[in-house]
Amino acid sequence: MHKTHLAIALALSLIAFGAARTSWAQNEASEAGIKQTLADYIDAYNHHDGTAVAAEFADDADRTTVRGDVSHGRAAIEKSYTGLFNGTLKNAHRTATAKSIRFLTPEIALVDADFVLSGRSSNNGGEQPPAKGILSLIFTKHGDKWLITAFHEQEFASAM
Repeated sequence: MHKTHLAIALALSLIAFGAARTSWAQNEASEAGIKQTLADYIDAYNHHDGTAVAAEFADDADRTTVRGDVSHGRAAIEKSYTGLFNGTLKNAHRTATAKSIRFLTPEIALVDADFVLSGRSSNNGGEQPPAKGILSLIFTKHGDKWLITAFHEQEFASAM
């Protein structure tokens, strides 16, 4: 009987270890996919391409800017970015680094990313000083691709 319990305990341990390894590998692949989507968003942003930026968002995504402007849906997000890239963001450059990725489910992740934004024009045509802030994002998995479903950006009170 003792050998049977030991065999069962060993089998359960191996199953749990295998499940943990699979979960870890899935999270690692998912983190890589999320970071790739964020990198694609930044690349499109820095090329001032509203269509390519919007392609990184889910069809029903919500985006809230630092000014509190809200866009709902990929088409509205594209229109907003296209307008900004033709105006105050025409010379803008943004960097973003994911600081934390927390999986709420295997298909939903909460992401915090630090950003730096430079080259933004002011209303009088001059250049604003660089700004630092945080992006709070919800990513959802759509097939093999992670897309931004909720986007909130906030600038820190003091500039660089």
